[in-house]
Amino acid sequence: MTSTFDMAIDHFSRSQQATTNEERVLQIANGLQLFCAAVQRQHHHPDAMFQMAMDHFWRAQEALMKSIPSPEECLLQIANGLQLFCAATKRSR
Repeated sequence: MTSTFDMAIDHFSRSQQATTNEERVLQIANGLQLFCAAVQRQHHHPDAMFQMAMDHFWRAQEALMKSIPSPEECLLQIANGLQLFCAATKRSR
């Protein structure tokens, strides 16, 4: 679990050093996916919405890796993922 947090931190750090906005947001989405996975593992009874949130963060990455990147779609997926992450964290015990 600690290594997953470390990987998320590394991606957030890479986002700060990225040279393009697409790369910056791609690193953030990847970091959020890893952060969500690490938090999910900390709960004894994790809510299923954690996986849904991680799926949205993955879709955000995919939106930027298309031949014609879609930053708007990426941000929408990140917002949806964060919403699900918050709900899953609230509901998990």
